[in-house]
Amino acid sequence: MDRRRFLRNSIASATAASVGGLIPRLALADYNPAQNFQGGATNVYCKIRAQGGWDTYYAFPTRAGHVLHSTLESERPTLFIDPSNTIPVVNGGDSFHRALHPDWQPIRDRNVPMALVENVGLIEGSQINTNRSHQIATDFYERGSHLNNSTDARGPLGRALDTSGKAFGIGTNTEMVARKGFITNQNASRPLVIGSLGRFGFQNISYRFDDINACETGSSGNCVSRYWEDNELKAEKLRELVGDLNLSNRPIMRNLFDAFGRTEGAVQKMQSYAAIALSGDYGPGSYFTDQCRDAARLIIGAMNDTDFAGTPIVVCLDKGGFDTHEGQGEVDNLPAKIRDFAHGIAGMYHELQLRGVSNRALFAIVSEFGRQIVENSGYGTDHGIALDIPVFGDRVAPQVVESPPSLATREGNAVLPTQSFQRVESAIMQTVGLPESIAYPNHAPISGLLV
Repeated sequence: MDRRRFLRNSIASATAASVGGLIPRLALADYNPAQNFQGGATNVYCKIRAQGGWDTYYAFPTRAGHVLHSTLESERPTLFIDPSNTIPVVNGGDSFHRALHPDWQPIRDRNVPMALVENVGLIEGSQINTNRSHQIATDFYERGSHLNNSTDARGPLGRALDTSGKAFGIGTNTEMVARKGFITNQNASRPLVIGSLGRFGFQNISYRFDDINACETGSSGNCVSRYWEDNELKAEKLRELVGDLNLSNRPIMRNLFDAFGRTEGAVQKMQSYAAIALSGDYGPGSYFTDQCRDAARLIIGAMNDTDFAGTPIVVCLDKGGFDTHEGQGEVDNLPAKIRDFAHGIAGMYHELQLRGVSNRALFAIVSEFGRQIVENSGYGTDHGIALDIPVFGDRVAPQVVESPPSLATREGNAVLPTQSFQRVESAIMQTVGLPESIAYPNHAPISGLLV
């Protein structure tokens, strides 16, 4: 896919709610509208993806004296952020060498605890992956590796689905889902993922069926998912669609009819969550903050739902448009996206804080790669390698987790990473109580990040 097409697809990324097919038929009676937060999901990891590779040197500017400060000041004249205009990483001031872009202000207004993990990247064993294609980088971040025989080849969301089914995606780009298994379910006996292209209204549904033992293969030999779309979420409509396509006797459809009950039950469950009244402050509103509202409803619902008793859940959000090759600093480009993130995360945190359960959620922003140090002729930045991962929540130890970049070993104008992203996610997943089989067993969690 060429860069401009990827950029266009990223900006117009399909949004949605996706429910892992492992979830059994869900009865409305399981949901407790009283919201006593007992007997449901224990904790939540909310993973937010900045699709396209975002410039964290712009989102988290350097302070004077940092190794990159003078370089950034001289090599990105229109994108350099004056330290006097930045916000401290920790409320009340701090001595860290990194700061926040001014559009992160809603995070500070809500006093959301945060840490910034510096210089994270795609490291597998002793190898640093410097191939900056969106697809290969996405394989690493979302599946753990681009090597199918790797012990990390199943990413945390896929493993969450395979292990417990307690994984959801809201706003996941359906093209990336199909190609890279963002929240795929590889258990052949539980083949269904529902991906809505609307919000909880479920106006346009994309049905996906994976049978790992019988699926078609692409040019690389990997499994290619099959999609069917319908405008109504009715099992009989799906049956008609399958009949029209004369696919009911295909091996890939082996478990189709058994999935109908789970489909209807899961949708009823989501519709019951949609009625949850919200009180958090999400700012002026946007498509992304609407997704965050839905995520908050899902989290609140799951924490009061015996279907999820005693288990943590993973919720994934997706926002496109971060492939900022042109006009990155324009007010409606990266600054607006940072502001969206700030309002959405602060809103979800506020929602849970009002209910006394903000200590049970962690939020993190990831992307497939960072951006280069220098700005290009289009007043944007091209693909880089290392980036920073911000982590938010009551269990975060507010800090900058230092792993200083080295300009001496950079590749061109891209900084090489010194931290494995798997170590960051391992710390988060273990803290929220996800089993080691879902985390990255070969990557020790970063110590001191969480409490």
